[in-house]
Amino acid sequence: MMEKNKTKTFDAILEISLKDLKQIRNRAKISFPHQKSYLFGNITLLSKNENPMIRVHLSNPVSIKFKSQFYVKNFPGIVLNLVPEISKNKRKKAYLSLLSKLKLCSEEEAVYHIAEFQNLKGLRKDEIVKFLGKEEDEVEQLLLDLERKGKIKIISFSPLFVVSKNAVDCLKEKILSKIETLRNKNPLDFEMDIESVFKKSGLKIEPRLFTYILKKLAKEKKLNLSEGKVILPPPAIESLSKEESEALKELLEILQSVSIYRLSTHEIEKKIGLPTKVVYRLLYLLTVNKKIVRVKTDFFISSAWIEELKEKLKKLKGQRLSIADFRKLTGLSRQYLIPLLEFLDEKGITKRIGNSREILI
Repeated sequence: MMEKNKTKTFDAILEISLKDLKQIRNRAKISFPHQKSYLFGNITLLSKNENPMIRVHLSNPVSIKFKSQFYVKNFPGIVLNLVPEISKNKRKKAYLSLLSKLKLCSEEEAVYHIAEFQNLKGLRKDEIVKFLGKEEDEVEQLLLDLERKGKIKIISFSPLFVVSKNAVDCLKEKILSKIETLRNKNPLDFEMDIESVFKKSGLKIEPRLFTYILKKLAKEKKLNLSEGKVILPPPAIESLSKEESEALKELLEILQSVSIYRLSTHEIEKKIGLPTKVVYRLLYLLTVNKKIVRVKTDFFISSAWIEELKEKLKKLKGQRLSIADFRKLTGLSRQYLIPLLEFLDEKGITKRIGNSREILI
């Protein structure tokens, strides 16, 4: 048993009647087989059945682990949980159900049941090490075995963090639903920073768990990830008529032939006569295939054009250019130039200094 794995508080089951427990629960004499002397402790009743679940508060810390034996006077007990803080803000009935499962299972099964109980809050290395009373390498091996059996998912090793597989599966569906809601609010805003999507989702989970789920969804081809951004899936398209297919082809040619194109729902419906959701689908595919870059919600730049601009800027590295200089270099009006410069700043191509930009590449 790890000497450093000491605790003063633990939850357990005790073979005692409620009548006998009432007589000894305050400043009870508590002993452990590996301890030469007994300790004093107070006992809190968690359940009122015979052989009740109890919480023990010792006068001094002691080295114990899951399923350690102890005695309150001559009444035997078994340690079930050395991390009683996991019961905080949880329903008492659910926690007692967990303790009932723990008294019947192995170490491996116990970790699985606690991970299930924790749901999306998950388990951390210090909690598992304290619970099992094992060395870190032994804990990691046990977790790898659980993951191979499809019981848990190891979200990260450094720092160690695990979540039950059932919780992960439910979270994937929940995040997809949140993304669908975001897309429906503004279908053109299909490319968003991961941090922005996380904040707008309203989910109270670890950021690393959110990132883990996004990577899983991307692997399953349910969304795309690129340079710290989530590319949301496009709306579904029903079969197109011949006229719509021709209009779609025409729009694709327009987007590929001009360097910059600004779109709004009104323009689409008035000038092209193409269903709005079809245009969203097209823009999504062009972005995923890196044909165009979205600067703002309805502002797109040809990828080829931006690469040509970068080559020009490389020749001016270290110099500072004014807005007028950029207007001359790009031939763009202020309407397009300002969001373009903000995009270049964000990508680390330029750095704003006052009213000018320093070329960094």
